[in-house]
Amino acid sequence: MDDYIGRTFCKDINCKVQEKIEEAEDENAKRDTKLNCYNKCGAYHFHHWLKNHSYRIIKEE
Repeated sequence: MDDYIGRTFCKDINCKVQEKIEEAEDENAKRDTKLNCYNKCGAYHFHHWLKNHSYRIIKEE
């Protein structure tokens, strides 16, 4: 079984914020965009809720 790799969901749904992170020209721009994600994204908060409650997302082979 494979463990979930962060932002896989975001990439799969073509998240516009994820696209901006990938297109960022420097680390400051990338950091600022990630902060926007951390503050507003429901998927991000759900993923961390799972981790904080000892759940794991695993994909069967």
